[in-house]
Amino acid sequence: MKKTISVSGLWAGLGAALIAFSPSVLGGVTDLADFPMAVSNEVTPNVLVIYDNSQSMDAFMNGKLVSGNNPLTRGNIGRQVMRNAITNYRNRFRWGLMSFRLGGELRLFNTYAYYFGSDQGMVFTDDCVNGISTSNGNRRCVANLQPFPGGRFLTYDRSGDDADILDVLYSPGGYANLWMRSSGTGTCFFGFEAHNAVNSWNESDFSYGIGRICFTPTDAGYLVVNPPYTRQYYVPRGLGYYAPITGAGEVLEPVMPDGAVHFNNLMSKLAAETINPSTSELKNAAVFTPLKGSLVSAKSYFSGNSSPIIASCQKNFVMLVTDGLPTGTSTGELYSEAARTNVYDAAKGTWSFGAAAQDAINAAAALRATSKGTATYDIPTYVLALGDTVSNAGAMAVMDAIAAAGNTTSAKLATDEATFVSAVEAVSQDILSKSGAAAAVTVANPNVVVGGLNASYNSTYNSGTWTGDVNAYPIDATSGTVDLSKPMWTPSPQARLDARTPEDRFIVSYSGASGIQFQPSTANTATKLTPAQQALFNSSASPPGPADSAAVIAYLRGDRSREGASYRSRSHLLGDIVNAEPVLVQPPMRHYADDCYSAAIAGLCGQSYVDEKASRPNVLFQAANDGMVHAFDVRTGAELWAYIPKLIWPGLGNLTKKAGFTHKYLVDATPVAGDVDFGNVSGGNGSNRVPNWRTILVGGLGAGGRGYYALDVTNPVATSEADAASKVLWEFPDNSTQSEADNIGYSFGRPLIVKTETEGWVVVIPSGYNNVSGNGRGYLFVLNARTGALIKKISTGVGTASNPSGLAKISAYVENGDIDNTVTAVYGGDLLGNVWRFNLSGNKNSWNAVKLATLVDGGSSGLPQPVTSEPEIATITVEGVDYRYVYVGTGSYLGDSDVPTTQVQTMYGLIDDLSASPLIFPLRSQLQQQTLSTAGSGTRNVTNNAITVSGASGKKGWYVDLSLSAGERVVSDPQLALGALNFTTIIPSSGVCVPGGSSWFYSLNYKTGGLVANSTVAHSGSFLGDALASRPTLIKLPTGAVKGVIRMSDTTTIVKDIPVPLSVTAGRRVSWREVMTN
Repeated sequence: MKKTISVSGLWAGLGAALIAFSPSVLGGVTDLADFPMAVSNEVTPNVLVIYDNSQSMDAFMNGKLVSGNNPLTRGNIGRQVMRNAITNYRNRFRWGLMSFRLGGELRLFNTYAYYFGSDQGMVFTDDCVNGISTSNGNRRCVANLQPFPGGRFLTYDRSGDDADILDVLYSPGGYANLWMRSSGTGTCFFGFEAHNAVNSWNESDFSYGIGRICFTPTDAGYLVVNPPYTRQYYVPRGLGYYAPITGAGEVLEPVMPDGAVHFNNLMSKLAAETINPSTSELKNAAVFTPLKGSLVSAKSYFSGNSSPIIASCQKNFVMLVTDGLPTGTSTGELYSEAARTNVYDAAKGTWSFGAAAQDAINAAAALRATSKGTATYDIPTYVLALGDTVSNAGAMAVMDAIAAAGNTTSAKLATDEATFVSAVEAVSQDILSKSGAAAAVTVANPNVVVGGLNASYNSTYNSGTWTGDVNAYPIDATSGTVDLSKPMWTPSPQARLDARTPEDRFIVSYSGASGIQFQPSTANTATKLTPAQQALFNSSASPPGPADSAAVIAYLRGDRSREGASYRSRSHLLGDIVNAEPVLVQPPMRHYADDCYSAAIAGLCGQSYVDEKASRPNVLFQAANDGMVHAFDVRTGAELWAYIPKLIWPGLGNLTKKAGFTHKYLVDATPVAGDVDFGNVSGGNGSNRVPNWRTILVGGLGAGGRGYYALDVTNPVATSEADAASKVLWEFPDNSTQSEADNIGYSFGRPLIVKTETEGWVVVIPSGYNNVSGNGRGYLFVLNARTGALIKKISTGVGTASNPSGLAKISAYVENGDIDNTVTAVYGGDLLGNVWRFNLSGNKNSWNAVKLATLVDGGSSGLPQPVTSEPEIATITVEGVDYRYVYVGTGSYLGDSDVPTTQVQTMYGLIDDLSASPLIFPLRSQLQQQTLSTAGSGTRNVTNNAITVSGASGKKGWYVDLSLSAGERVVSDPQLALGALNFTTIIPSSGVCVPGGSSWFYSLNYKTGGLVANSTVAHSGSFLGDALASRPTLIKLPTGAVKGVIRMSDTTTIVKDIPVPLSVTAGRRVSWREVMTN
């Protein structure tokens, strides 16, 4: 029996499943998406802002009414905050604006503050100190604008500025002041422009009468009742608009996709209010607050002919920004006083609402069942209340009830600009967390590790807030299912990290030559950024730039004090985790025969590395798009330390952008951990070497950057930040290898940690995608495992700057990797359809690349098929002869241009004859074809054509075209186990409301590509559902059954039976891609 090791390990995940490529075989630079392709067809949510334009929006936050052009009014503060929110989220939402529809001529009036009292309460006085008159029972007092001796002030009982009134008089006249007196009955008063400078309130003491004025309830609900209030005094306050209302809402700017004209219209309507009636901004003129009618109008808008809803899965929201209780009916009149009365039952702790409040509550509830065509939409209503700093329990009860009816739990009260910013941000984040049902907002990647821990580690992302999490879940020993309802870490790493401070985290980076603490240049730490390095973090926008680098560094470390005001608000600190799988570092588990690894050697090592590290703590490493590789304690999920690659420094500033933030990948590739002997590396001590075993973690950046990093995780727990910095080994390229930077593309592939015959332990990496700064050719780089120094660069000779090779995924062939991890060959495919063998046997001067095949479809033109997954390699014994099989699937799924492609893709089993020129050409005629067919609903079968591989006419392998579904392709790594090649395929969808596409699972005979002989599984293919699938992660249960755990882009987990030929003992070990022969 022989086996093969793809040193990157068994536990690949959805990172591979969701990474694929554009049709680069047709030429051109590869289309790489900046966001998860599984949510690329997500529908942008609709957000309709209902912005209150009642007269009371011309008040300060405490309710005092002033001129509408005062920058500190509720209305103007709110408009500025909403303009910023629309700017910050202009690409995330389809915004629209509604206000209260005015029912008559818009007029600019003078406004007057008023004071009133009884015959005893409002009197003239000269006694007024700090607004209080002690001579009249400590009543409040105000200056008389027509003073006289003994009458420079007036005392009063109540004021329009009182918190329960908050009203002014709107009048077209221009009065220096107004006096009003009543006989003591009714609500009618006689008004005068002047008082005759005598300490008396008789009618004869006033002059310039303006006639009889009768008062009705105001927007604040105040009704003058006499007695006891028989006297009033009015003084000029400012200017304000006045207009009746229709009782309905008016769409000022329709909900639509972002565009320059649309954006400018929103900015214009929400500009600060002026006192120029001809300008276009929204005017605060509505005499009443028609909340019911506006919410009803919103429902009509979403359900009508002009509805902005474009897809059945689209999410829709109403954001109601108001400062007042509902006072206007849906026909434009004022609700009666009884209808506006709300009663609190202290014994029951409940409110009974009048008709005004209840009508608005019912209208918000009705929005949750909005019909358009044959579909019904649940449209939540968020309530943002711009309110008085004086608590008003009744008003908040109504606002909370409207929000609860609108399915947003409670209203958000804003008493100043800062709290309104926070409220709008919280609502925006909540909307984002609910959007994206088209393609699963949260997508998880599996990294199932079975053993003593018996746990699955699943990382997730939220494409609304661009946050992530990771957790451990138990694996059922009977079925192999992962129980996502029982997280083993509570709270999760996300929540734990939110509770940390920037000061108590250990965060490190790389200077270009060595590890450093990620601290500003002024920090009192052992290592830190230089001033020049720190300056790289200054924001380009001013403000908050151009000299805010220390604040940016603090933000990246987790400081949240400037979120919202200067920098982007984060729902959580842990960034989104998309294509990077968790990697578990455990005590050494290999059985290498190398000196001092598995056994001690007298005079050389008193203890083996396996024994020395037998009790090493388990640590989970997780790369994330917050720019960090996090080390988590497997016992609790707490972050131990984190590493920021220097290679991605230029992209970190994007994370802070309050305006114009768009998702970018940063550290988005799966690292690999392995044990290496630093005493046996290129340039070592030769025959006098001393073994120096270490465990290293090496990873790429995905679409986040070009290059790789290496960490020493021999002791994976850091005792201090300085200790964490000492674990940083190298980056490639760095200061010493910068000459190779142009030939390194985006590093999607997992590196290989292997040993070579003459150069000792090495790290092998491919050139990646879009290395167009160089010559675009495919390269294999062999690096010193300890230093990252370049040992050998092997070129395929294929690819150009305009049509790069795209060599990104590789696998290593070793004879027995558990005993001797010496590599003899590395295999990889590129975007041009080429499959390469890189020979690494013997001296490095003999290392070279040879082409095994150019994969082409079966069309008349034979177009190349791109390879975007790791090959699987096996030594297969057929009729007593060993053959090296290279299994490789074709297809691409990286950018938007990949989605509609329908080229037929293929799964191949190629035989490498190990000659110096192994090229299989012409390809298809030298391979045995197997053909898929539909077996039943959700199942497929494959033919079982016989194949002969020996002799002059022997076939060079087999192939299966994925021709039953247009666009079906292989973009995840195939897995070998017990005589079967297991793999998943995806069929991307460009339609909205489909979570990325659909998927299938296949198990084929590894020798022939046909049926698995005498299999325990009935069909060769089974439908996985309308979501994108990861590759199957293989686990062996205590019963001996082999399962494939597949994670779907809709967050579900599917467990498939792996076919076991009846001739194979069920209990045989499955690990590290071990292949069983007959």
